[in-house]
Amino acid sequence: MSRFRFVEAHRTTATVKRLCELVKVSRTGFYAWSKRPPSPRSVANEAVLAEIVDIHTRSRGTYGAPRVEGQLRRRGFCVNHKRVAALMAANGLVGVTNRRKWRRGDDHTVPLAPDLIGRDFTAQGPDQRWVADITEFNCADGRLYLAGIMDLYSRRIVGWSIGPR
Repeated sequence: MSRFRFVEAHRTTATVKRLCELVKVSRTGFYAWSKRPPSPRSVANEAVLAEIVDIHTRSRGTYGAPRVEGQLRRRGFCVNHKRVAALMAANGLVGVTNRRKWRRGDDHTVPLAPDLIGRDFTAQGPDQRWVADITEFNCADGRLYLAGIMDLYSRRIVGWSIGPR
């Protein structure tokens, strides 16, 4: 909040002279600011905001900044997506997102398998401790799974397999 806006907001609770002293601005500067007409940018923002509210309302609150920007361009407004996003955020207008949450399993507090090596990933010699992992890839033909086994002593892959299941 600017200092002049602070003085304007609190001028009913204290004198303008005292408020200007508190925020360290001159009274003449405050009165000049209060009589100044709004800037061309703020007038343009009000016009754009009215259109944004109309577009957002017509979309039943589903359009976000990118779609609102496209509709504004169709209506003849030349605006940047950052300006649209800033105006929407300042006025509490948010689009609806329908992204699926990425989840695996139901309970992530319980380990899937027992920890047989006690989180100790060192080995004194070859072929004493092996660890395995499975990774899933989405491909054009469907899902593809990659399983690998690594020797903890040499840190080399001992075996691997790829398949659809």
